[in-house]
Amino acid sequence: MKDSFEIKKIFRKNKLFFSYVFTLSFLALLGCCEPAQAALVCDGGTTSTTCYVSTTQTITNATPIAGSGNLVIQSGGNITCAAGSTSTITMTGDVTIQSGGTITCNLANLSATNLDIQSGGSINVNVKGSAGGGWGSGSGTGGGGYYVLSVGGGASYGGIGGWGGYDGANAAPGSSYGSTTQPTDLGSGGGGGGGYAGGAGGGAVKLTVSGTLTLNGTITANGGNGSGDPGNMRYHAGGGSGGSVWIITNTLAGAGTTTANGGNGYVFSAVYAGGAGGGGRISILYTTDSSTIIKQVFGSSTGYQAGGAGTLFIKATSATNGDLIIDNNNIVTTAVTSQTSNTSLVVDNITIKNKASYTVSSGASLNIVTSFTNCTADSSLNNNGTLNLLASFTTPVITITNNGVISGVTNLTVATSTFYQNGIFSALTDLTVASSSIFEFQNLSTTTSFTLTNLTIKNGGIVTHKSNSTVQTYTLNLVVTNLDINFGGSINVNAKGSAGGGSGSGSGTGGGGYYVLSVGGGASYGGIGGWGGYDGAN
Repeated sequence: MKDSFEIKKIFRKNKLFFSYVFTLSFLALLGCCEPAQAALVCDGGTTSTTCYVSTTQTITNATPIAGSGNLVIQSGGNITCAAGSTSTITMTGDVTIQSGGTITCNLANLSATNLDIQSGGSINVNVKGSAGGGWGSGSGTGGGGYYVLSVGGGASYGGIGGWGGYDGANAAPGSSYGSTTQPTDLGSGGGGGGGYAGGAGGGAVKLTVSGTLTLNGTITANGGNGSGDPGNMRYHAGGGSGGSVWIITNTLAGAGTTTANGGNGYVFSAVYAGGAGGGGRISILYTTDSSTIIKQVFGSSTGYQAGGAGTLFIKATSATNGDLIIDNNNIVTTAVTSQTSNTSLVVDNITIKNKASYTVSSGASLNIVTSFTNCTADSSLNNNGTLNLLASFTTPVITITNNGVISGVTNLTVATSTFYQNGIFSALTDLTVASSSIFEFQNLSTTTSFTLTNLTIKNGGIVTHKSNSTVQTYTLNLVVTNLDINFGGSINVNAKGSAGGGSGSGSGTGGGGYYVLSVGGGASYGGIGGWGGYDGAN
C-alpha cells in the first residue's frame, strides 16, 4: 500500500512534467515545432581537433561556431538556420564541405585557413533573405511594390527588379542598395500577389580564407520565385532579388559555380504577371586566381518585366581599385543596374555586356581610372550623377547617355557608338565623332550653346540634335574654333524639326493642313508646300 501511495504521489507531483513531455513527443512525431539547438554538436570528433557533421544541425540566430581544429561537413550533414538568421564559423584549421554536405545558413563570416567545397558540396543560402509580401510590398530595402489588383513587383538589390503587370506596368520594383565592393546585405522580397507570397530574397555569405579557397561545388544566394493563382489573371507575386557573396582569399581555385541571381515573377500570361527579381552582388578579392569558377548575378528573365543585372566586383591584391562587371545574360529588359544613391565608386576597369544597362544614380559618382573592357554594343551606360574619365578618352561600343556631369576628359572620341549629351562636360575642349558613331545634343536651344575648341567629324560620323515635337525646343547651337568635317562625315538634322500631323495639321508655323478625308498638305518654310489632293486640291 505504501508503495502504491508513493507512486500516486509522484505522479500527481509531476503530472505537469509528464504532460509537457507527452506534448513535445507528440509534436515531434508530427514533425513540427522542433526547437533549434543553441550551438553546433559534432557528430564525431571535436572542434579542437576535427569536428565531423553528418546530420542536420539547426543553429539559432547569431550563434557562433568556433574551434582551433578543422570542420568537415560530410554527406548528409547540414548546418542550417532560419531565413534571415545568421551565424559565424571561425576555425583555426580547415573547413571541408564534402559531396552531399551543405551549409544553409547565412554567414556573417566563415573564417578558415583553407576552405574546400568539393563537387556536390554547397553553401546554399537561396531564399534566406528578406521575405516576400503577401497582401503588400516585399520586405527589405529593395522590396518589390504591390498593386491593388493583387500583382507584385520584382525585388531589387544590385539590379533593379522588373515591374509587375496587370494589363500594364502597375507594381513598381524596389530600389537598389548596398555596397558593390563589400556586399553583406540580404536580398529583398518580391511584392505579394493578393495573399500569394512574393519570392524571398537571397541570403548573404562572407568567406575569409587565409590560404586557398577551392570551389568545385556551389555557393548560391539566389532569390526565390513569386507564387500565384494559375486560374486567375489576378494574384501574381514578384520574384525576390539575389543576395550577397563576398569572398576574401589568398588563392582562388576550382571549377565550381557561385550565383546571386534574381527569382522569377509568377506568370499567368504575358500581360498578367509579377515582376522578375533583380540580381544580387558578388565581390571576390584574391592574391592568386587559378580558377575557372562560373560567376552569375543575373536578373531573372521570367515575369511581366525582366530584372536588371546585379554587380560582380573582382579585385586582385596587385590591382589598385579592382574591376566592375555588369552582365545580364542577354536578357531583354529596361530594368537597369543602378549604383546606390550618394555612393562613390572607383574602379580600374568596367565591363557592361550582354544587354546590361548601368546607371550612375543622381548623387552618386563613378571614377573609371583605366578603361571600359569587353563591352557589347547591346549595352548602355547612363550617367545621372558624376562620371570621371581619363583626360583623353575613347568610348566603347555601348550607348552612353549623359544627364549629369562628366569630368576629367578634355579630348573625347566617340567610336562605333552613340552618345546622347544632355548634361555637363566640366573640361571638354576637343570632340571627335568617328565612323559609325552618332553624337546627339539634347540640351541645346537658340539660347543655349556648347563651346568646343576642335570638332572633328570623320567619314561615317554624325552630329545632330534631338528631335523636336510640336514646338521648337532643340537646335544645334555650337560655338567651335576649328571645325573639320571629313568626306562622308555630316552634321545631319534631317527630320529633326517640328513634328508632322497625324489626324490633323502638321506642327510648326508652316505646318501642312489636313483634309477631313485624311489627306495632308505639304509644310512650308522658305518655300510654300504643295496642296494635298483627294480627287482634287483639298
